[in-house]
Amino acid sequence: MRAMTFLRHIIGLMLIAAICPQALSEPQSYRRKTTARNLRPVEAPKSRNAAAPPDTIPIDTLEAQGFPGAIRLSGYDKPLRSPRESLFVTNRTSYDIDGLILSLTYLDASGRELHSRSITVRCDIPAALTRKIDFRSWDSQQSFYYKLSPKPRRDGATPYDVKCRVTAIIVPSTSGRTSHD
Repeated sequence: MRAMTFLRHIIGLMLIAAICPQALSEPQSYRRKTTARNLRPVEAPKSRNAAAPPDTIPIDTLEAQGFPGAIRLSGYDKPLRSPRESLFVTNRTSYDIDGLILSLTYLDASGRELHSRSITVRCDIPAALTRKIDFRSWDSQQSFYYKLSPKPRRDGATPYDVKCRVTAIIVPSTSGRTSHD
């Protein structure tokens, strides 16, 4: 009985060898690599005309220059279980904006501070237009929701309020500023 089983294995192997001679002689040619090794990032050549870093303008400086209410924030939202927060930003200046520095304070229903932070958000907001911006939420446990967002179905979620203020705007370097006066 064992001899018969052994014979079947030998015949099977011979059939495979007859059908796929290349597979047995060049097994590496059929292997597909799924990961690449020893990759190194290629640095872009440095140009003599490299763009200057963007300028940061404190919001109080803009208001002193005659831009009261230069940046308008509205439509804040953060539903329960969302890892992102969003709001609408209206650029009322004559400059294109590359980013904002925001100061956020999160309050519970009694007005006590839950958390506060300052973040830099990269965005592209042309002069006199409104854009929606998204940024990572402070609520890493995803157990809070903004009080004006849809009320969640499950109990135990905590509503909060937020105070959001623009600390500074980031505009393209001096040579890239646009004036729409």
